[in-house]
Amino acid sequence: MAIFGAEAVNRRGIWNSAPAVVSLQKAAMERARTSFFLVTSSKLGLETKTFLCGWNHPIRLITNGSPQAVAKHGIPAETVEAL
Repeated sequence: MAIFGAEAVNRRGIWNSAPAVVSLQKAAMERARTSFFLVTSSKLGLETKTFLCGWNHPIRLITNGSPQAVAKHGIPAETVEAL
């Protein structure tokens, strides 16, 4: 299991602005069965310059965002764990 933060989450997937951080996260994700991303609702619907991964990876999003906010931004509900 790996636990990360992210700067942005949208219908395409998970984003961070620093390429070095994304490289490190990708390496850790390759070794984990499941990766968890803890993201505040303020980051839902955003996009930064470096794409990390799409929803086809074994990831779970943990957020304080409401189910309506998650749906509004096209994030697959089956990937979300609400706080």
